[in-house]
Amino acid sequence: MNETVVEPDASTDQVVLDVRGMDCASCVASVTKAARSLPGVRKADVNLARGRAVVEFDRGAVKPDAIAAAISKVGYPATPQEEGHDPAAAEEQRLHHQRAHAREWFRRAMLGIVLWLPVEVMHWLLPRFGVHPPHHGLGWMDWVAFATATLAIVLIGGGFYASAWKALLRRTSNMDTLIAMGASVAYVYSLVAMGGVLAGKWATVPLYFPESTGLLALISLGHWLEARARDQAGSAIRQLLNLTPPVALRILIGEAASAAGSFRVFFVP
Repeated sequence: MNETVVEPDASTDQVVLDVRGMDCASCVASVTKAARSLPGVRKADVNLARGRAVVEFDRGAVKPDAIAAAISKVGYPATPQEEGHDPAAAEEQRLHHQRAHAREWFRRAMLGIVLWLPVEVMHWLLPRFGVHPPHHGLGWMDWVAFATATLAIVLIGGGFYASAWKALLRRTSNMDTLIAMGASVAYVYSLVAMGGVLAGKWATVPLYFPESTGLLALISLGHWLEARARDQAGSAIRQLLNLTPPVALRILIGEAASAAGSFRVFFVP
C-alpha cells in the first residue's frame, strides 16, 4: 500500500481572530466577505457561536493585523489571538462579554414590555367597558401613550440608534437600521399629529405611540433570545475545552525513531 504525504504550503499561515458584535448569519457573511476581500487571504471560516474567525492567508501578501483591521472596518471589532494563549481563558472571557450583552438586551426588553403592554391592554379592553376615546382633542390615554413612547425612544432606542449610526458610517445597513427607522417614523408621525390636534388643525387623528414602543420592546426581546441561543449553542464547545489537559509530555521512542520524528504524547490531567 502506497502512502502519500502532502506537505503543507510553506507560504501559507493561519490566524485565529476574536470577533465581537456578530448577531446573525448576515454578520457572519459580512465578516467573511471583509476577510476574503484582502489579497492573499485563501480561506476564512467564521464561527458565530464562538465569536471567532479562522483565516488562512499568504504571509508574504498580507499580515494578521491587516485582516483584523479589515474586519473591524465593517463594524465587527477583531483582534488576533496571541501565540500561546489559553483557549479556556479566552472562551471564558468571550462568554463573559456575551452574557453581559445578553443581560443588557434583557433589561431593555423588560423595560419595553412594562412600558408597552399595559397601554396596549388598556387600548383594547377599555372600549369593552364603555370607555371610548374622545371624538375631539386628546384623551388621557393618548398622553400616557406619548409618555411611555418617549421613555422607550430614549431608554431603549439608544441601542438600536447606535447600531444604525455605526452602520451608516460604514455606508451600509442592518436590522437595527430598519427597527430604528420604523420606531422613529411611528413616533414622529404621532408627535406631528398630536401637535396638529393641539393646534386645532384636526379634530382627532390616529396616533401610533404604542406601536413605536411595542416594536422596540419586542425586537429587544428577540435580541435577548438570540444571544441566549448563541450561548446554548456554544455550551458543548466550552465543555470540550474544559476537558483539555493543562500539561502534555512528549516521550521519544528510541534514538532512531527520534531522528525520524516519531513520538508519543501522554496527557497529564
